[in-house]
Amino acid sequence: MTTAHQLDAGNDGIREYTCDEGEALLDARARQLLGISGPEFRRRWAAGEYDGQEERDEVWQVAFLLGGAFKRT
Repeated sequence: MTTAHQLDAGNDGIREYTCDEGEALLDARARQLLGISGPEFRRRWAAGEYDGQEERDEVWQVAFLLGGAFKRT
């Protein structure tokens, strides 16, 4: 079984995460960098509470994990 830390040589070293793994990673990074849960970060991001703060390292590192939801319309 491939772990999150192993690279898949047949996939150019890119490891795809399941939705559950992605949510766990988002939650862990939000807690580590911002002191809030992943779902709370997602809510605040969608509400525009981080508008103008996208350049802060800790904000963009967590927002990056939102994937396609990174840019709000």
